Amino acid sequence: MTRVTPLFTLGECRTTGKSRTTSLAAHAATVASGSGCASDGFVRLPVRVDAVRTHVARLLALLLATFGLVAVSLAPASAHDSIISSDPADGAELTVSPPQITLTFTDEIQAVGSQVLVVDDAGTQVAAGVPAIDGASATFDMPPLANGPYGVTWRVVSADGHPIDGTFAFSVADPASTVDPAPEVTALEEPLESPSAEPTDTSTTAPEPSAEATSTAADADTDTEDSLPWPGIIIGGTLGLCAGIGVLVWSRWRKNRNG
Repeated sequence: MTRVTPLFTLGECRTTGKSRTTSLAAHAATVASGSGCASDGFVRLPVRVDAVRTHVARLLALLLATFGLVAVSLAPASAHDSIISSDPADGAELTVSPPQITLTFTDEIQAVGSQVLVVDDAGTQVAAGVPAIDGASATFDMPPLANGPYGVTWRVVSADGHPIDGTFAFSVADPASTVDPAPEVTALEEPLESPSAEPTDTSTTAPEPSAEATSTAADADTDTEDSLPWPGIIIGGTLGLCAGIGVLVWSRWRKNRNG
């Protein structure tokens, strides 16, 4: 098998301006002898592979560390607390009336601004109030419920100050239940007054959470819009810094190589 001797350009001759190639072994012998220039006038360019690798490794490490810091700094700003589970669960079919409703979140929630509203299948309010906050959970005591489907609307304030809300539904089918649906009995006893009064009360109660939700959504949108430019500025500045460092390292390497 024929052995191929690697060649590389030594440089330009100071007298003729021509370039010349030689083997790595011959170049190593010249460098070992302490002579930077051969007798024929060709300049021997030192090979600095280790220096180049060191600069590249440092640059890559700096880039990875910078992007890691940017990702860590942006993660809390873009993620709010969210609900993990509810008891009763969404779609649960219970055989007994639940004594309380428990909501569990990903992080501790604030003790202000929390509300729970429970309505039956007719949209009539059955229970409403402020839940008890304990770390990452909210507990709301429930009155005895008659058999039937129910909907729950909840609203809490997460640890970062942003309100979050949601809904879920469950049903009760207790064979031994003796609780009568009070709203339906009242509607039957006063058929003439209830249509004019009850819808008014229901419509009066309903817009309040809607107005709060609207103002909350507007505040959240405003906060989001105000915070949107910052990630772009941080990422752009980081990329610019990394590019500048890369140019500096490259220029220094070129200078050392040519010198």
